[in-house]
Amino acid sequence: MKAWLLIIGLCMAGMLQAQDKGTAAYKKAQQAYKTENYELARTEYLKAAEQGHVAAMYNLGYLYENGQGIDQDYTEAIHWYRKAIAGGHVDAMIGLGIIYQNNGASQEAENCFRMAAEKKDANGMFLLGYNYHQREMYDEAFRWFTDAAKKGHTDAMFHLAEMYAGGLGTAADEQKANSWYHKAAEKGHREAVEKLSE
Repeated sequence: MKAWLLIIGLCMAGMLQAQDKGTAAYKKAQQAYKTENYELARTEYLKAAEQGHVAAMYNLGYLYENGQGIDQDYTEAIHWYRKAIAGGHVDAMIGLGIIYQNNGASQEAENCFRMAAEKKDANGMFLLGYNYHQREMYDEAFRWFTDAAKKGHTDAMFHLAEMYAGGLGTAADEQKANSWYHKAAEKGHREAVEKLSE
């Protein structure tokens, strides 16, 4: 029994030590990224990611998606985003969803945005609503824009106002439309400001 406890303790210590190493490489990568040394950032993110650092996996995917310090490579971006998603990283869910959305894979994008939305992420809620809006599924779009707007998402506030104004997914309601335009405008949303000045 004592031998098993010792083995478990050594394993835990090894895991913590590996995580610490991952954290050190991640911090170096973050510093390199801030100074736009993307090549060093990629090297350090890769070290950290290989040691299981989930945020490093996401950042590595982001570098590949945007071609920062390396050639743009969606296959690699998707690979690293999926690994980060397996670790529960919400921004990776959104990043992968955007890649799918931009390449016409609406259903795959919806799945990614839904994962983020179900974690109560306002960006995930908005993007899920936007995905539905693009597909003219206005009832679902209205639902998700409402949830994101209530969490303070400015673009969601504007789109919700537009839906009230146009009677999409809900009954047309000029008063509610104006209320949401005002809320978005107060947060600096340019199009909302323009709508109110018409």
